[in-house]
Formats: sequence, C-alpha cells, structure tokens
Amino acid sequence: MHETLMAEQIVRTVLAEAEQRGATAVRSVDVEVGALEGVPEAGLREAFAWAAQGTLLERAELRVAIGQLRGLVIRRASLVLPDPLRP
Repeated sequence: MHETLMAEQIVRTVLAEAEQRGATAVRSVDVEVGALEGVPEAGLREAFAWAAQGTLLERAELRVAIGQLRGLVIRRASLVLPDPLRP
C-alpha cells in the first residue's frame, strides 16, 4: 500500500511540472527510494503504471534506485516539449 501512495506522489509531482512547462508526454522518471522504506521495486513500478493511466506519464519508464536516504526523491523526469519551430 505504501508504494501506491509513493506512485501517486510521483505522478502528481511530475504531472504538475510537465503541465507547467507545456509537455506533451513524459518519457521517463528517475526516482530514489530509501532502503529503509521497505518498498518493493516491482510493487512501485506496478503502482506507478496504475497511477499514470490516462495521464502524460502513461508511457513513461519508471527507473528506481534504492539509496541510503529516507523517503522518496524524484531525481529527473524526461519531458517531451513542443518544438518551438513547428507551427
């Protein structure tokens, strides 16, 4: 259940940034999760896929690193931005 809350947090945070910057999609999201959180990587990926359905993150790859920090850190999101040279 903890992984569902984390996945929803990732989607909300990245979606807000993507919408603010006018992104048309998100290719990938890199996150780091503290080892002491006890979140199974496979469970987080599954929860992310569920939470991202119907959003700009729907096809995004979630890349998870387990670290020595506490909690969750979103390290990077690869956004697809519109080409300013194309009408």
